[in-house]
Amino acid sequence: MPALVIPFLLAALAGIEWQESLDAALEKARAEHKVVFVAVNMDGERANDTLANVVYQDKDIIRLAGLTVNLLASKETHAGGERECPRFGGVPCAVHQAVDKQVRKRVVKEAGNGWVIAPQHVFLDASGAVILSVPYAVTKSELTWCFLTAIAAVDPEWKTRGGRAPRRLILKGVIDPGSGGAGESLNREQALALLEEAKTTSRDNVHLLFLRLITADEPEAVAFAKIQFGSRWMRHEGSQTLAECIRAVGEVSPPSYYEVLVPLAKDGEPLVRAEVAVALEQLGSAKALKDVLEAYKKEKEMAVAKEWLRAAGALGAEDDKARKTVLKAAQDVRPKELLLRKNALLAAGSLEMDDEIADLLAQALGDAFADVRRAAACSAAISREPRFVPALEAARDAEADEAVKKTLEVALAVLSGSGSLKDLGAQVSEVGEDTIPRQRLFGG
Repeated sequence: MPALVIPFLLAALAGIEWQESLDAALEKARAEHKVVFVAVNMDGERANDTLANVVYQDKDIIRLAGLTVNLLASKETHAGGERECPRFGGVPCAVHQAVDKQVRKRVVKEAGNGWVIAPQHVFLDASGAVILSVPYAVTKSELTWCFLTAIAAVDPEWKTRGGRAPRRLILKGVIDPGSGGAGESLNREQALALLEEAKTTSRDNVHLLFLRLITADEPEAVAFAKIQFGSRWMRHEGSQTLAECIRAVGEVSPPSYYEVLVPLAKDGEPLVRAEVAVALEQLGSAKALKDVLEAYKKEKEMAVAKEWLRAAGALGAEDDKARKTVLKAAQDVRPKELLLRKNALLAAGSLEMDDEIADLLAQALGDAFADVRRAAACSAAISREPRFVPALEAARDAEADEAVKKTLEVALAVLSGSGSLKDLGAQVSEVGEDTIPRQRLFGG
């Protein structure tokens, strides 16, 4: 461990040290018994810009990167010649452009048109095998968890924990953008062209344009979506069209679209409120947390309240009020509160893990209610915390209920990296008594 401690303390004095090639990084990782951290980034997109300008500059992330060997992959040019890149620092643009080509060939997967998902983060062992990866945006807390978990995968003595598992975490592999689970969002030019078209188009075509425009992370597209949610065509078939459009936002829009949905959290239709809660859960913007907690506090329909609880867990991973709200419901053992309790346990898996939550889930694995045991198993899998493996194995071996045993097996498979998130989603949906799919979280 002393070999790791020194760079950990010194790294914050400078930025992340980026290597000049994939081969050089792997050679260094083998020599120093370290993990290789690969960051894929592009220009002109909010999540990528936040990572480049904020997260990668954070002193805690820089310290963690001092424990790994690091590669920056970006095909953009930010400075000419051999000058240091002003966006990332540490290397010239020619280096991160060359690394981008190497990473595309040997680490990440391209779509048929050569498109690569960015941002994307991949952690490799010294042989080049993928330990874990995360496509799309990632928070500081989630990236912290990835660093610590990847280091623990190659260093059995590494005991440090922290952060929370990313919602789109992939173990032992990377996302395939050609598999149908990913798609390109509109760029600014495309979004503005469609907005011009929307000014003179028919109502039916506005609906189609809406479904395309909500993929654009542009303020004009967000403003357009706000206007459409107040339009007559959204409710011309009761609440069904409105509910379908809310669901579409939750499944394909950037997190910035939370502001389009929060006014609908007070809608008079329970169906609409439930769709809003699930959509906000999937968008994952902590900026909506205050509205989610307020909606939960005022909700009279238990079937909708349980959706607000799930959203509170997803958006409030590091928030004390969200944590207290979720844990209070998870600890309510009254039979009439069983639906809320089960869903609070599911929500607890999204909170930043600590000993209190770990103990709560461990106790719930032995609960008298079969569905509570199943919820605890699903929550352990959602957390992606390896610490739960021994408890889940013991519970599986002692379990007599076949449905519970199946859930435990699915949870263990997910934690090992061999399981399917789709299978986990099916268990979560059944235990949580869900009527709204969470495609973005579990696939479909």
